[in-house]
Amino acid sequence: MDRKYGLIMEFVNVDYRTNYLHSEEMGWGVGEVTGWLGEDAIIAVFEDGRKRELSLSHYQIEHGFHFVQPVLSGECLTYLNSRGIEHLVHFTHIDNVPRIIKEGVRPRSLQEPMGIWSDDQRLDGNTDYSCFSLSYPNYRMLYKKNKVGEKAYHQYVILLIDPSVLAVLPSEKVMYFQNNAASTLSKKNQDRYGINALKLLFADEVTSNEGIIIKRSEQNISDEYTTDPQAEIQISAIIPAQYIKKIVTRDESAEKWLHAIVPNREISIHSDASYFWPRNCWSVYETKRMSGGER
Repeated sequence: MDRKYGLIMEFVNVDYRTNYLHSEEMGWGVGEVTGWLGEDAIIAVFEDGRKRELSLSHYQIEHGFHFVQPVLSGECLTYLNSRGIEHLVHFTHIDNVPRIIKEGVRPRSLQEPMGIWSDDQRLDGNTDYSCFSLSYPNYRMLYKKNKVGEKAYHQYVILLIDPSVLAVLPSEKVMYFQNNAASTLSKKNQDRYGINALKLLFADEVTSNEGIIIKRSEQNISDEYTTDPQAEIQISAIIPAQYIKKIVTRDESAEKWLHAIVPNREISIHSDASYFWPRNCWSVYETKRMSGGER
């Protein structure tokens, strides 16, 4: 329940697969949801340029509001499916999970000062975007984060997200990076949008941040993994919890804690320490990196 708008608002089932809505009679045009104030209260920016805080159930009933799915190309999703990619990957501090279940995965600009950040500085400067990997987390960054703090063995958890979310997002809301987005190489690369940029993440050869040439044939990298383990996708939208397929913890104690506090039984929660270490397919790259570069 929420009494912020002077009335009792019961939760209304809506299509959370999109962040867009419009009214049949208000004349505001299409609005983009930029924040959730509760289960039913939203912040939306409309085509008339105004930002409004709305009780969704009230406006659905009184003014004909409804969610809409933009007509978008599923080209990128089709490509991911062809490679056998079953999920986007996002890791976060375990204490963030209850809020994510309620509000979705949100870009930092929509949630500061709340939350515990995986990247304290966000050197890429893209605070309007959340960061995701494909099939497997950026283990180098995850390893660094798991070494810090008192809960070193279950401080961070991994969210496995249905990639179908890409089919309901405008292409300008999704950026693709061959390397870590904060790297000099990524900042020089201007091809960040659409299917061609996505395919670059799986190029036969990619130069890493350290100047190491990573070759798919040499590494024997299978189709579902990016060439550079630090490659990433950035999304400028709220990703609702309905898209989260599984939460992976490092140990059983973290798994039990999440089972106790996460009410959404549709989200699977399992411990699997293997997700927190490098895959064998990047072993050649890791050997070169640990030895200081190409040999």
